Amino acid sequence: MVLGLVCLAVWQLVALLPGATLAAATPTLLQAAVFVKSLYFSDPEHTHGVDISKTYDPSTAALFEEDRKLTPKGKIGALDFSPLCWCQNDHDLTYVFASPRSTGPGTADALVELEYRGEMQTQMQIHLVVVGNVWRVHDIDGRSKRESKPTSLRSILIRSNNMLAH
Repeated sequence: MVLGLVCLAVWQLVALLPGATLAAATPTLLQAAVFVKSLYFSDPEHTHGVDISKTYDPSTAALFEEDRKLTPKGKIGALDFSPLCWCQNDHDLTYVFASPRSTGPGTADALVELEYRGEMQTQMQIHLVVVGNVWRVHDIDGRSKRESKPTSLRSILIRSNNMLAH
């Protein structure tokens, strides 16, 4: 908190310097790492009841919204699991994070593995994109230890939305 106030004060002082301009900085890979970890550690109950608009980019958030609208009342939509853990219950699982790597201007990938007693259970490649100067999830490729190839979150939603719409 104190560090944040100090940074804000320095930022405001710089703004007062003659000829100073405050350009919006592109989020860093460190900020991407903080964002990804916040998806897991800001939810102590492990419910993954995330705010979709603050987690996913607009195109992916729109897929979630379409799934919600198309799913018959009382039924479960395309996802009967949390895409953030590629599971239904992540209690007793340990998260292992790899540093995000840049994949282009304003995009990055972050690897997250879930382990149970030291054994990898699920591996997720989280595809990030900068939206309005903050990192957001564009897609998640998830794979459990029983699956040979990862599955895309967006492809699950698109396929389900197409089937429900027809």
